[in-house]
Amino acid sequence: MKAQVSTVDVFTEREFQDGRQPEFIDQLFSFRITYVSSAFVYFRLSAPTTDGVSNSPILQILPGHLASLHQQLCRWDDISSSHPQDARQRLGGASDLTRLRFHLRSGMQSQIIVPKDDTGFKTFGSAARRVVHLFDSLAASPSFCVYLPRHKLSKSLLQQYAEAVEQFPRLEGDGLLAYQRKVDPKRLYEGKGGRILAPNDYEDGSRPDGERSRSSTPVTTESNGSTVAFDIVPRREGPPPQYGECVTGSQKPRATSNDEADSVESPHVDRAPPEYSVTEQPCSVQNVSKRPRQCGNEDALLYPCSKKILSTTASTRNTRGLDAKPRLEFEDADIDVGSAFREWARRFEYYQEQQNEQLRHEQNNQLKKVQDELEKLRRRNAELEKRQSDMENDCAELTRRLEEAEEDIESIRVDTSALEDVGRDHEDRLAEISGEVTDLLMDTWSDSLKVRIGDSMKEHMNDLAEEYLDDLVKEYVDTVREGSLAESLRDCIRKKVTSQMDILKAQVSEALH
Repeated sequence: MKAQVSTVDVFTEREFQDGRQPEFIDQLFSFRITYVSSAFVYFRLSAPTTDGVSNSPILQILPGHLASLHQQLCRWDDISSSHPQDARQRLGGASDLTRLRFHLRSGMQSQIIVPKDDTGFKTFGSAARRVVHLFDSLAASPSFCVYLPRHKLSKSLLQQYAEAVEQFPRLEGDGLLAYQRKVDPKRLYEGKGGRILAPNDYEDGSRPDGERSRSSTPVTTESNGSTVAFDIVPRREGPPPQYGECVTGSQKPRATSNDEADSVESPHVDRAPPEYSVTEQPCSVQNVSKRPRQCGNEDALLYPCSKKILSTTASTRNTRGLDAKPRLEFEDADIDVGSAFREWARRFEYYQEQQNEQLRHEQNNQLKKVQDELEKLRRRNAELEKRQSDMENDCAELTRRLEEAEEDIESIRVDTSALEDVGRDHEDRLAEISGEVTDLLMDTWSDSLKVRIGDSMKEHMNDLAEEYLDDLVKEYVDTVREGSLAESLRDCIRKKVTSQMDILKAQVSEALH
């Protein structure tokens, strides 16, 4: 049986047993499938190198190495596979892909084949070396996948490949010998031959780009000294300290013994520090100072007030011999300035909040417009991808019908050639039969025809003698006058006999037909 060979460009995906995500191999391969019979199929992956396509390493996948072969359709909106989008982009944007999953038998690996006398795969940094290591990663995997455009291979043909893998153990006898000859590496590379690489032929401790092991950053341990790594800064955990802890180390001003009776301490000096709930003003001052100032009067109001507060507090604490009334006026002024400051801070916060609200509203409107446009583009993209998928399906269907039509045309050509041979045989046979029938008729009718012809000749001769007797006599008389009787009689008889023979031939021909 003649082998059916199909070649298509593919991308591959490597799978792992430990539950890790599959690894997409960003390398275009040429995938060649040879199908010979219902139990005879094998696969080959190859990639071009700097040495040329003919010297490219080959990964040969034999049916005896496979536990199963499954096919799966990956549509443009399907996310069940891990890397269909990567393969789709690198295969020219094909919407629908076919995913072939090769599951290897336990302890089995695919064969890596290189030209017999070629050592280019040992050269560090060469393309052949990288391809060999990629093939090694696929061959060592328990399973791997191949992505190809859906319209390249029909579903029925892929199903035949899967069934051939299942039926391979039943191959025996001449079929098994033919299989062994087909997959022999000596037949590869235009008859020059190839050899199967063993792991120790290319495992020299180095890996190509993309296959190097990723080492994690070493952890720096603390030394015996007090050195701590810069990114390991101890942070205080838990709630913040009480307010009183921050002022335990400070000393409040004391009056001298001579002035204790005359001086009056400010009410703020001997008071306990306020709790967190009544510390609005310092917090507000700190927050306001961090905001951008938009009004010039605020600076004119803020800093002189702070100086006035400090000078008032200092004079209250250090002035001696003052009565209580001026101290109360200073305290009222301090309270008025603080209230005005808080009012300005409140207004500033309110104005800032309005600006922020307006800005958020504008940003939300713009974001909504962008989201609406994005949603329209997504719907349009989905519609276009669906149309593209339908067109690719139609193209695949037309390709399938074209293949069937070509097969039918080939069958018709074969049938026409056979019919022409049969027609020529029948023509030869009819010619032989016609000759035999003619001979038989001639043999059968010859005697009767001779008798009939003889009788007819006699009758016609008598009729000739009677009918043309007068003419003969006239000619005789005329010839006697001329002196040539014998010659004239001979010519007259010849004419009459010739005319009668023509009539007889016509009758015989009509009788035969």
